[in-house]
Amino acid sequence: GGLTVAGLDVCVVTGLELSVAGSPSELTGTQTATAAVARDALAFEGAEAHVAVSAVFSDGRRQQLTRADGLEVRSRDNLTLVVTDDGSATAPYGIRVPVGALSASGALVEAVWRPLGACGGAAAVARGEGNVTVALPAADSATLTVSVERLTVTGDPAAVAGVDTVATLTAALQYPSRVVDATGDARTRFDVEGGAPLRLVQVQQGGATTAWQVEANATAAPGTYTIAVAFDHEPVAAVVAVTVVRFADLAVRASPWPAYTGSELRDTGVLTQINGTSPVVFQRAQLHVAMLLTDGSTLDGLADDATYRLYEPGTDNLVTGGGGSAVAEVQSQGLTRLVVPSGVPGAVDVEAVFAGGAAVGGTRFPVAVTLDGVRVASFLGPSVSPSGSLTGVLGGGASKQV
Repeated sequence: GGLTVAGLDVCVVTGLELSVAGSPSELTGTQTATAAVARDALAFEGAEAHVAVSAVFSDGRRQQLTRADGLEVRSRDNLTLVVTDDGSATAPYGIRVPVGALSASGALVEAVWRPLGACGGAAAVARGEGNVTVALPAADSATLTVSVERLTVTGDPAAVAGVDTVATLTAALQYPSRVVDATGDARTRFDVEGGAPLRLVQVQQGGATTAWQVEANATAAPGTYTIAVAFDHEPVAAVVAVTVVRFADLAVRASPWPAYTGSELRDTGVLTQINGTSPVVFQRAQLHVAMLLTDGSTLDGLADDATYRLYEPGTDNLVTGGGGSAVAEVQSQGLTRLVVPSGVPGAVDVEAVFAGGAAVGGTRFPVAVTLDGVRVASFLGPSVSPSGSLTGVLGGGASKQV
């Protein structure tokens, strides 16, 4: 007539919800909270739950059991569930849906209680089963995205101008209740249609795939290529397009300097002296360099990083010094490149070179220096910079550059 163990109560818990009766304004003093245990189905790979096990005695009393009490929890189907262990003797066991799991439902968890000190082969005091439902829905769709949709080849002048040479791919699976990043999944398959133009690079860390990248091969011809993704475990797929561009041409032109509103839109190839200046001052021009790519787009603002050559007009005869001659020279003013006349009338052709790329067909920008002379028609300003001030002696004069 002694106390005996009637059995084990095994409960698989996916969540816990607490609720308190009454409105917030009524919550004063001591209140009673109601706990509701969630036992929802596990619906995705990696989903986890806790396994709570209690020993039920013949007198109706219960005792919560842990590893410290000699409790063992096992999975009856390792293709559907695996038991997790955080190393704590007092924490409850856990279960997790493994990668590649199969859907199943029923008594998938078994609990065995052997008293502390019992031999491994000793008979169990009690056993129990826990019901679990693993219902893995099929993916509704897939997406494939790329960090940049335009690439160029390493070493191409377009790469120096800022066009990316590497793009990162991201593959995702859309399920009814969640989106899963499947980029690093071993069951994800990337493929480049046509194969040769683009190269897929697997990025790994600690033996695991962390990213997939795509690069353009050195021999890749300009054009648009399709990358596809498919999955061994899901009947969905997706594609994304990547365009390979290369350097096509380089254009150089000049506009009036100092700049004013709208001056960058006006080409000027004739520089002359400004009448009334002493010593004589000549007009100057700001150089602009743009790269044309094979997809028809342009990259502007390359003048500061280009090098320049001056040629005798209509010839391939490089003038002395390359960037300067008796007629004009290219000078730097901050991040601006200027054509500055030397004071001798004549003409030169200006060629820009960027990362080894020059104008196709040897097209150059002609600059003529004349003594015709122009006069100042109007002033824009004058103004004094915020840090400037005029000082002087009473009754005298003062000046400051404006």
